[in-house]
Amino acid sequence: MSVRQTPHRIVSGFHSIALFFSTVAVGFVGGCGTGTSDEPDAAARELMWEVQDAFEQADYLRTLALVDSALGFLPDYAPLHFVQARVLTKLYRFDEAEATYERTLALQPGYPAASFNLGNNAFFLGRHRQALRHYERELSRGTLDDEARSLVDAQIGRVFARLVVADSARKAFEASLSVREADAQTWAWLAQLSEDEGELNQALSEARRAFGIEPENIEYQYLVGALAFKTGALEEAEGHLRAVALAAPWHAGAHYNLGRCLLTIGREAEAQAYLVATDRLQELDRAIILAKYELRMDPRDVIRWRNLASLYERSGRRKDAAEAWAIAMQVGQ
Repeated sequence: MSVRQTPHRIVSGFHSIALFFSTVAVGFVGGCGTGTSDEPDAAARELMWEVQDAFEQADYLRTLALVDSALGFLPDYAPLHFVQARVLTKLYRFDEAEATYERTLALQPGYPAASFNLGNNAFFLGRHRQALRHYERELSRGTLDDEARSLVDAQIGRVFARLVVADSARKAFEASLSVREADAQTWAWLAQLSEDEGELNQALSEARRAFGIEPENIEYQYLVGALAFKTGALEEAEGHLRAVALAAPWHAGAHYNLGRCLLTIGREAEAQAYLVATDRLQELDRAIILAKYELRMDPRDVIRWRNLASLYERSGRRKDAAEAWAIAMQVGQ
């Protein structure tokens, strides 16, 4: 099992990057400079404050209901359709989200981050060439500042990496880092690309950059540990991998690579304990992947949300479990 093959590759990036645009999504109460003629009056503005509050509390079904009410006042107000699309994404209703983002763009061509978020959703669904088209459309707006452009460049790098176009991926990552040199996530993606190309020492150096920027991030620490093991830096690898396995008992990759590291050192009995745990954790990971796939097929099924939440609980991923349980309770109402 290589670093890339572990169940916990760093894939949370599209959530964290999308937060850069969150003020566009939920900070729309004052019109947000949309340039639309359909601006809110006092009554609609008050309702939209409620929309923002519900969204920030992750009360997604209430948010949708409030958006529907607000659309009664402002049926062609692009920011409302935008936040509606974000909520639909949270609920795994991707087809509806896509149509709603496109509606946003039809009402206001070039609406900030609409194409970007369409790209994120397509990437999550494995539609990589479609994602690339959306990201390129976001870049074509021509009004992005350097930092926003660098965020899109990083996502384009991810797409090219998945399409195994390494030169284009590296170019996109480096373009992003030229603006946001202190972005840990992009350094981690670049490290994974270097590993794919067999440049393990370079990958380890890039992973260390990511971890140095965000030393509290266990995924970056895992990446350093796994690459340190692959390059023969066993003491460094053991320290990082042991720390991740302790902090994240659900992390199959950390357990597996720590077991291999301990075997190499000669501590066979301890190694076997981690390798045996790996089998159980990988089985849970496969079950979680299947549960997410089933949710994509029917995101309105409360039983499927409860199943995902239960699997997260069994794996020790409390934050993910809490979010899934919250959505299950909303869907079940």
